[in-house]
Amino acid sequence: MTIKQEKIKEPIKLDAYDKKIFWELSLNSRIPRNRLAKKLGISKERLHYKIARLKENLIDPSIILNYHSLDIPSYLILLDNLEDSELEKIKREAPIFALFQAVGKYNYIIYAITEDINSFCQEFLSSEHFQIYPIISSIPDNYNPFDLQVKHPEPIKEDKKLILDKKDYKLLYHLSKSPLSPTIKLSEETGLDPKTIKLRIEKMLDANLIQKIRFAANIFKIGVTAYFVKLDIIPKNKDKILQTIRVNNYSGFVYETHTGFFLWYMPPSHAELFHFTKTLEHIDKTIKIDAMQSVDIIKIETVPNQVLEIFKSRSK
Repeated sequence: MTIKQEKIKEPIKLDAYDKKIFWELSLNSRIPRNRLAKKLGISKERLHYKIARLKENLIDPSIILNYHSLDIPSYLILLDNLEDSELEKIKREAPIFALFQAVGKYNYIIYAITEDINSFCQEFLSSEHFQIYPIISSIPDNYNPFDLQVKHPEPIKEDKKLILDKKDYKLLYHLSKSPLSPTIKLSEETGLDPKTIKLRIEKMLDANLIQKIRFAANIFKIGVTAYFVKLDIIPKNKDKILQTIRVNNYSGFVYETHTGFFLWYMPPSHAELFHFTKTLEHIDKTIKIDAMQSVDIIKIETVPNQVLEIFKSRSK
């Protein structure tokens, strides 16, 4: 699950309904509230109250885009160190999805979204030693920290070729700015009728251009630890390892590179991480694993302003 900047200092107490709502909104935050209330067996009023409480303390609206399929290159960059001035410039100006500080082999992790990685490095990382990994696919999570008895995991959606027109990009622009925007408001902003908007969003979801419309969660507030795990894997073992990752309740988003996978792993304690890595090593004797514990979420922006500008230019 995507993680976001902290809002409160102590874990929030969640009851059984909160946990089920958390799960359902992680799958689709645009689900009609009437339908969700009926599915959970609670009143619309109680559901409204609980979602408002979660939004105040734990979750933020978010849209997860498949940048690779949208022809917008993205990269993971691992660094030993950043000067304070460079860190501030990256936070302020760089086209990044995320910036984390960690403890482990690398101390900073950057998820960059840029059409020119060389220029990005020259501008923001000129004095640093770093490793760059192009992301060739991203796989949404089935993060289930409460061990709910739910269908798990969701199948991995296939990337389908979908030619977007100017109106699609205009819709993506407004939907990215406000993932929970009502259809009627999207209609006013795009000039598309509500039925057409629904069909276009469904087509982009089916093609995996939009991977999920969900809530990003401050996972630290549910009492877990976040690790960023680097897996170096020979190509023939990728499928086996991915299957193992996907059935683990504590696995977050997976990013595929030419050398293997990166993933978020967010368990209640280090014991689950130890068991998880031992399981991977048992499946693949050649695997190389580096686990870095996230200690600070410096910035999260699932759709950076630079991407919004790309959508705006493509809509003209």
